[in-house]
Amino acid sequence: FINETQGAASYLWDFDDGSEPSQQRHPQHTYTEDGKYYPQLVAFDDMGCSDTTRKVISVVPVSINIQTANLKYDVVDMYLQPAFEFTNLSSIPLDTLYFKARTNKEGPVRETWTGLLMPGESEQYIFSSQLPFTRPEEHVYMCIEVNLPERFAGREYTTEECISFKTDFKVLDPYPNPAYNFINLGFVLPFSDKVVVEVFDIFGNRVIEKNIPEISIYEGINFIKLELHNLANGMYTYRVRYRDEVVAGRFVKL
Repeated sequence: FINETQGAASYLWDFDDGSEPSQQRHPQHTYTEDGKYYPQLVAFDDMGCSDTTRKVISVVPVSINIQTANLKYDVVDMYLQPAFEFTNLSSIPLDTLYFKARTNKEGPVRETWTGLLMPGESEQYIFSSQLPFTRPEEHVYMCIEVNLPERFAGREYTTEECISFKTDFKVLDPYPNPAYNFINLGFVLPFSDKVVVEVFDIFGNRVIEKNIPEISIYEGINFIKLELHNLANGMYTYRVRYRDEVVAGRFVKL
């Protein structure tokens, strides 16, 4: 307890739990049972005049709850880099968390987060480790697992969330970007169907058109390689069409 009284000569603390009162200026006190308490401070001056203040303290059991959300990933050079958001829904601050990332084919990779995450706060995390991602058609899902040291809850705590690589149509960031002689473009398909990839120069002229038949691509993650030898250096726009959906982006040719 922090005593901010001005001009007092002595003090009397009542912690409202049946324990002995304290005459210290800044006492420490441990409540051993859950409940609502009304600790009271009485301050006395040299003439015996007094003033009183009272506060409320709610003592509740420690609750541990880590929420994971917004699982994401990048794929570069056939390696997958996971990322996600985590929120501290516990009743206490957290300073250490253990993360695992895996797919149905590879992993897990393990990393440790340290910092200070207060109750209700969120943070983004990108794994520095990567998972091999050869034969992407065999990867079905990615999972992120969060573990807590036992000192927080007195027991093992684990939560896990997974996402499918086959849920929604999605276009991954092309690489390398800037590019020289070629660029790799990845996309996720919820169902196997034909895809059209187009590339336009800064004047809107279509310089590449690639029609990919259904039999050449998989449900899930696919990658294609676009040759850029014949293109001049500069900025280009790509467009990927799948059924009624279109996703566009840009890359630089050097």
